[in-house]
Amino acid sequence: MRPLARINLTIAFQNLCLRRPASHAFLSPASSTKPFTTTSPTRSSELDPRRSNPHRAYYQTHGRALFKCLTLAFLTYQIVYWTWLTLETEEIKDQKNREIRGLEGEVKLLEEGRWSHVAGEREGKGSQEGK
Repeated sequence: MRPLARINLTIAFQNLCLRRPASHAFLSPASSTKPFTTTSPTRSSELDPRRSNPHRAYYQTHGRALFKCLTLAFLTYQIVYWTWLTLETEEIKDQKNREIRGLEGEVKLLEEGRWSHVAGEREGKGSQEGK
């Protein structure tokens, strides 16, 4: 085959492949079930298989709201926990202070009773010695 004829055949083949089929063209049963289309995807997400993941699309859409919600929930939990811990600590301190005051009162009464008992014994000894 001559080189010029080869070039003409190549150009003719490219024209046949790139040309859209006419709407009135006869379609065989095999081609009617699966039409040949040469349209390319229009979105960049359709070109990149990583970006067409539905989970990724969901988190790209709602990720910021979910992050905000989780952050606020964690912050709220920490505030409530800190408040609860502070109130519980104050309650324990108050109970211990009341217990200490009660014990100090008992010690005071015991000391007063002891001194009064000791003073009574001294008076009793002094009166018995004089007799």
